[in-house]
Amino acid sequence: MKQIQTIEINLENLETIIIHRQHVGYFELNNITRNLRRKTLKDVSENFIVLEVFMQISSEANTMDSYVEDDYSLKPFERIVSHSDITYFVINYDDGSQEELHLHWHGKNDSANDAQSSVINEATGDLYLAISQTEPVQTYFKEEIEDKRKLRLWKELKED
Repeated sequence: MKQIQTIEINLENLETIIIHRQHVGYFELNNITRNLRRKTLKDVSENFIVLEVFMQISSEANTMDSYVEDDYSLKPFERIVSHSDITYFVINYDDGSQEELHLHWHGKNDSANDAQSSVINEATGDLYLAISQTEPVQTYFKEEIEDKRKLRLWKELKED
């Protein structure tokens, strides 16, 4: 079975934040659909659309080095929390393959996805992210957000 190496979080204004496997805690993608579209006579494109995302990211990933580019003033977590504009993920695997997964955009605003919510646990610095019309981050990760200590999960993940 192939292993995830990195997850690229791509934002509406073309910023990319790279999260390494050891910094990803909980990660769930739901309701993924495959779309085929003919663009020209010889070009058929394939897209995967994700309806829901739930993700926990360690505070250790919240460094300026996580950006692909280097001209940003906000740390990655602050950028994600202050702008609800994640457009797609690229999952890179250890065998060199990758998957590009676009997010279903909710709402009429082109620069903010109404279904995206995120919060930083003030005690641990970990980021919790939800992209869902039915489950905001405060509901889905209620216990984790309120937890005042690092969860055992991070220790277990580092031992893998």
